[in-house]
Amino acid sequence: MSSPLLFAVDTDGLPDYLDVIKSPMDYGTITTKLESGLYQATAEESQHTFSEKMHTMEAIVLQVIRDIEQVHHNCAIYNSKGSSYYRCANVHSRKWKALFKKFILDRLPQCIKTNLTCIRKAFKIERERPNQVRSFIALNPNRSGFKPYAVFDPDTNRIVKQ
Repeated sequence: MSSPLLFAVDTDGLPDYLDVIKSPMDYGTITTKLESGLYQATAEESQHTFSEKMHTMEAIVLQVIRDIEQVHHNCAIYNSKGSSYYRCANVHSRKWKALFKKFILDRLPQCIKTNLTCIRKAFKIERERPNQVRSFIALNPNRSGFKPYAVFDPDTNRIVKQ
């Protein structure tokens, strides 16, 4: 069964998004995959986890949780620290983790908890790497050829005119 394209992050104004984010994920995609039954664990997926072999339902639950955490991770990786998007993602991530701990964590089998710990560690390592400088280019439509006339560097919060 081939799955339809579920990537719903609007990258039109973010030309470098797919260069920075290697595993795009968003809540619309998660919802679509849940509603359409597209979360399916193959035998291969069940065996390629960080710990022991998992049952199909355990592998599916882990996929959903990993995708939710991927949304928060991507936002933290892509947006500059201190930006409104970064802060919003941080608040949402903390709320998710608090609700997860309160209502879900104790109900999960140990194999999911172990795999989730490994996933979170991998995300943390990636977030701790030095950020690469990204810039957003504003194009001047009045000039021939749409040449860039300003560049915004979100890491320094400065506009560099050209």
